[in-house]
Parts: sequence; C-alpha cells; structure tokens
Amino acid sequence: MSTAYQYYLITLLVFFGANTIACWALNLQYGVAGVMNFAFIMFQAMGAYIAGVLTLGPSTGTGYQQYILGASLPFPLPWLLAAAAVPLPGTENGG
Repeated sequence: MSTAYQYYLITLLVFFGANTIACWALNLQYGVAGVMNFAFIMFQAMGAYIAGVLTLGPSTGTGYQQYILGASLPFPLPWLLAAAAVPLPGTENGG
C-alpha cells in the first residue's frame, strides 16, 4: 500500500474516532437525559480550531485564507491549550 493511501486511511480513522465520540456525547445528553444542548458542537468546533491554529505555522498572507496566531507548537501542547481555552459544557452561566 502506498504512503498516500496510508495517510488517507489514517485521516479517515481520526475523523471516524472524533465523530464517534461526539455522537456518543450527544446521545448521552439528548437521547438518555433528554437535554437539548447544541452548545456542545460549538465547544467542539472552537477547541478544534484553536488546536489547529496552534499547530500551524504563521500565516504568510499570500493565500486567500487567513488565520490568527499560528504558533507551530509541538504535538501535545495544542490539545492541552485548546482544552484549557474551551469552557466545560454546563459552566457557561457560572453553574
């Protein structure tokens, strides 16, 4: 199997894993508890964006896509900083 296929399969597995965890969490919130909570999706998206931006290098400004920061941090730090930046669901109103 070529390297391109290996990267493609790894990418599919990562997306499958992240979406599976999100589906389980939403199933617990809405399916089991009956709580309609779409803020969970916003927190997940915010954490993914922060982790992605902290992993990328600085923006060159030559393309049509722009992003802020671009710290190019090593592997575990973007995940930890994204987890620290995103509030826990249920604590939005101080409760």
